[in-house]
Amino acid sequence: MRTHLAGGCADCLEELFAQPVGWPASASDGQPSGPARRVRRQSAGRLPTAVVLALGVALAALVAWTISDLQRREMAARLEALRAGHRLAEDAAEVAAQAARVTALERELATARDELARLHGAAETATRLRDELAAAEERVAALLRDMDRRDVELERLRMGAAERQSVRDLLATPGVEVLPLAAVPPYRDVRGHVLWHPARPVVVLYAFGLPAGGYRVRLRLDDGRAVAVPLGRQSPDGDAALPVRLATVGAKLRDVTVVRAQGQEILAGYRP
Repeated sequence: MRTHLAGGCADCLEELFAQPVGWPASASDGQPSGPARRVRRQSAGRLPTAVVLALGVALAALVAWTISDLQRREMAARLEALRAGHRLAEDAAEVAAQAARVTALERELATARDELARLHGAAETATRLRDELAAAEERVAALLRDMDRRDVELERLRMGAAERQSVRDLLATPGVEVLPLAAVPPYRDVRGHVLWHPARPVVVLYAFGLPAGGYRVRLRLDDGRAVAVPLGRQSPDGDAALPVRLATVGAKLRDVTVVRAQGQEILAGYRP
């Protein structure tokens, strides 16, 4: 309607502005009386010239403002849509970047899991190897201990064989002497003797009925030298035999004493 009126339709404008505005109506017919009717006729006579043009210009300005406002709003909407598109594109790019980072993290996680599994397998292998190494070291230590025991046993056997040979040589020598050993009070049930020859470097001691414990044998020669050696282990009955090798040949035996670990003499024998 505004566009039609702005086009300058005289009939519509006259019909619109011919209506009474602000004039009091009469009680009889509702039409203005007197001067009001004259003013209306005069106003109706001037409508086609000035008022119509003014109203047309006003309506045209209103339409132009409306169109400008619509264009401004459309431009603002387009700008907002453009900004929304840019934001949407940025969001899409951010989503794509996040997806790429998630994919990279998933690859790194898979790599880390593989590495962890490899390290776990390596750790299990290392643990197994350590256990095998410990077992091997234990076996080697056991073998070394067994070899040490065998060496000690072989050395004992070798020395025993040499001592037995020395004892046989001593017993086979004419003129071997026997030195009896008597119990030293308060001991009474122990006894023993010593086989000795001045031409042999070995003295053999025999003791019987020794109480359990540790003992040492002390020998004194006529030249003043003394020899002290441990007696060694005894049998369950308290019997013991000990060959004592002397440093020189030809020295004469003076006395023999068997002493307990506490320093108490238990057997003693003296040559006149």
